[in-house]
Amino acid sequence: LEPNRELREETLSVMFLENMKARTPWSVKIANINLMLKYLESDQGKGHELHVATHLGNLIKVSEMVTVRRFAGEGLISIIGKMPEEQRNEIAVELGKGLEIGDYQFTKYIPNYLGIVILHLRPQELDEMITDLTKMLVSGNGQVAAAVLHTFGVMLEHYRMYRQHFSGEESEEETRKRKRRLINLILRGLSHYDSVISFEALWTMGTHIFGSSHMTLEEKQEIFSHSCK
Repeated sequence: LEPNRELREETLSVMFLENMKARTPWSVKIANINLMLKYLESDQGKGHELHVATHLGNLIKVSEMVTVRRFAGEGLISIIGKMPEEQRNEIAVELGKGLEIGDYQFTKYIPNYLGIVILHLRPQELDEMITDLTKMLVSGNGQVAAAVLHTFGVMLEHYRMYRQHFSGEESEEETRKRKRRLINLILRGLSHYDSVISFEALWTMGTHIFGSSHMTLEEKQEIFSHSCK
């Protein structure tokens, strides 16, 4: 299918609706997502990035099929960097609200993509987002706090990309200070009295930092030196 010839705006709306129906086969949903992403690459697709990104974010939050969630998440990551700044922030905020659902079966997949989406925000918006997530961390809801810690771990794992994207926006010291803030927030969870939160913090440190294939040994050593006590 050639999206610039066959796929029209009204067809896009139909696929949005179809993807949200439980009876639609997962293979059809993935095919629809693939067509949407191709549509954005065409001339007709320009200006529809926010609509598609919002839809993909909704699939990450509510889809019953893990395969669909992951495909939607990967699709969202592939287009987030091409979106205007205010739209990136809108998508990050909406995904962040998804962590408050509280049902771990739904929230556990959001951090893998939210953590990377957040790293496409400019410094001021990024810091505001971290502050909002920190409020969730201390809200008293163990499952929400666990999802927030997971998000912070993904951010740390891919934090190097932030310096590459916004090196001219802030000093190296400011970037490093934010990184230490994220580490400290995870360490706070590690010593939490709620076992759900402390286990998630430990899992995050092991999986997204010391067990990460994206981080260099030097980056891991820096975090270990800061947190070893």
